[in-house]
Amino acid sequence: MVFISHNREEIVNADYVIVMKDGRMAAAGTPKELKENSDYLALTALRDGEVPV
Repeated sequence: MVFISHNREEIVNADYVIVMKDGRMAAAGTPKELKENSDYLALTALRDGEVPV
């Protein structure tokens, strides 16, 4: 199944996530991997408040 979301709270249970920015893939991995390793998601987590993974 594939779904698109702008809400990170909806993707925490996904098996695999691809983060798009400006029409290009900015990061990919499990929600946990992205939270731990992705600068893009780390910045949005700091801005928006932590989302539990």
